[in-house]
Amino acid sequence: MKKKLIFVGSRSGMSTLAAVPESMGIEILGILDSHYWGNTTHIAGIPVIGDERWLLDPDNLLANQWKETCTFFPANWHDGSQTNGLDDLRLARIDLMDQAQVDVCNLIHPSAAVFGLTSKYGNFKIGKGVLIQANSVVFADDVEIGDYCAFEIGSMVTHTATIGRNVLASAKTFIYNCNIQDNAYLGIFSRLNAVPGKNKILQIGKNVTVWNSAEVTKNIPDDHFYTSDSRILKKTLKKEKHD
Repeated sequence: MKKKLIFVGSRSGMSTLAAVPESMGIEILGILDSHYWGNTTHIAGIPVIGDERWLLDPDNLLANQWKETCTFFPANWHDGSQTNGLDDLRLARIDLMDQAQVDVCNLIHPSAAVFGLTSKYGNFKIGKGVLIQANSVVFADDVEIGDYCAFEIGSMVTHTATIGRNVLASAKTFIYNCNIQDNAYLGIFSRLNAVPGKNKILQIGKNVTVWNSAEVTKNIPDDHFYTSDSRILKKTLKKEKHD
């Protein structure tokens, strides 16, 4: 019997995300979200059942029961527009799940062709908390996917790709011959493809944001944007807040 699923956090397009566990035959118990608990009963028809911070409270009997009987998945998402290229709330909730040591599942739509899950010949590794949406294709030939990555509808990962932690790929992205570091965001219709004879493996740094429809053929350093007209722009990092 499959464990019931609890989403940690929420996002716009929650119904699209929820369609993946539904297609896998996984029952959704509800959403833990401190921003909605107490003032919102449902999000996209999914009940809001509590505050994600309960998972860190050893005296919370209900949360402890969930930790024993349920599986969890991070539902926050960002659009790549943040000045530092990542969503602090998503990272905080990922960190919370790791601290709470909950069972984190992968959500892979049945229509996604993930050859690494079925072939004993491929060199393929996949972490936890990974989303692979409908009609995506992931090959098994030297592909490694880190924890908490997401590949939206129609994404493609071909071969020789190492993808770090919390890499978010929008719909119709194409990834080939790349080393992508943590917290990168790849815009819709973007293509990351090493140029033969120029760069054997494309190097994409941490906290990089690739703009929509960009054709990436150059290495991108940490904390930079890659624009749709192939410019590389340094990000302005957020200033620290002082009390």
